[in-house]
Parts: sequence; C-alpha cells; structure tokens
Amino acid sequence: MPRRCCVPNCKGNYDTTLKGNNYISVFKFPKDEQLRKKWMAAIPHKNWTLTKYSAVCSLHFAETDIQRYQNIPSPNGVLENVLFRCPRLMENAIPSIFSNSPSKRVLPQRKDPIERRERIIENHENLVREFIDSNLISGFLNLINNYKEKLVISNHWSIKIIIRII
Repeated sequence: MPRRCCVPNCKGNYDTTLKGNNYISVFKFPKDEQLRKKWMAAIPHKNWTLTKYSAVCSLHFAETDIQRYQNIPSPNGVLENVLFRCPRLMENAIPSIFSNSPSKRVLPQRKDPIERRERIIENHENLVREFIDSNLISGFLNLINNYKEKLVISNHWSIKIIIRII
C-alpha cells in the first residue's frame, strides 16, 4: 500500500487526483530528531501523532528543495543530467507550502441577524426604487420618444408605431 500525504486536506498523491503521468512523490519523515521536529512544527495539524508510515508529498516542498536529477559522467567523460527514479530531498528541506490548510482560512465575523435582515430589506427597496425610476413611462409622448430604451424586444421583432389623431 503506498504512503499517503499526512498534511490535512491534501489529496496530492491519491489515486483519484493522479491523472495521466502526474506522479507525486512522497517523502518519509527524517530520522534526525531536530529536523523531524521542524517538519512537525511546519505542518498545520491538530491532535496528530507521527507514525512510521507518515509521509509528506512533494506538493508541500519548494522545487529547490527537491533533487530530481543527478550529474553522472558519460563514457566519453561529459557530465549528463540523469533523472532520478525516485526524487530526493535536499539535506535540510522543510515542508513549507500548505495551500489546502484549514488553518490559513480566516472566516469573517458574522453580523447580527437583525442587521443583516435590515440590510437585505433596504437593498431590496433600493432595487425596486431604481427599477421604477428607470422604467417609468410618464406619458404617451414619453413612450413614443423613448420606446427603444423602454421596451426590450428581440432583434427578430419589428416595432411599428401608428399615431392616429381623431
């Protein structure tokens, strides 16, 4: 069973998120006690216990912290960049990218329900007032002079105004 990222809300290396050849590497926690504590402090979690299966995916590390290539001399003596089969972390890399972290979301403070209701009613009244003011036809001459602005009719219709004075 492959390791899954232990960062809250991260589904980076789950089968449902991997499409095509987008393989996301996971890295075990370091054996060095001080570095492991830095990792634990960096990861935003609550009431979580580190296990021997805990890992962090590559989405939480800066690209400069991940070593993907190795310089290997070719038979003719030229150094070539060869892609690692499994990427490696730089020596003191610490996870630092937590875009899905719940601790980073700050919810706005709720307003009093009575104030919210009054604001909604006031907005509604303003909208009705604006509608009436903009669409009011004050008389027949106003309708004739401004019918194109007042009547919204599809381009397929034609309007013919006939004025008969009796």
